[in-house]
Amino acid sequence: MAKVHTVYRVVKGQLGAAITHPVKVFDDDKLANQGLAAAAEPLAAIVEQGTILVKTPQGPRAVMTVQQLLMELGIAGISYAIVPQEVHGAIIVTPTAAIIQ
Repeated sequence: MAKVHTVYRVVKGQLGAAITHPVKVFDDDKLANQGLAAAAEPLAAIVEQGTILVKTPQGPRAVMTVQQLLMELGIAGISYAIVPQEVHGAIIVTPTAAIIQ
């Protein structure tokens, strides 16, 4: 049996629920750490610095930040995790759909 490292995105709700889904699978721990950073950094930058714009006849108008939009949608935070998993033969034991916890 071999081990793989799966990068998961964890979307946490304001009421305590979490949705976890795989982003990418790596066969090396170091590559998984690099993959985690590559997945997390762009989204974090958008959440922290992004602005929602609405088209108006006078031109685009900023209505709220991306962080405010996530709060309106009930999302408390988005994080990432690496989970080591066993591989049996050529089958990777990893869920393909979202897991609701």
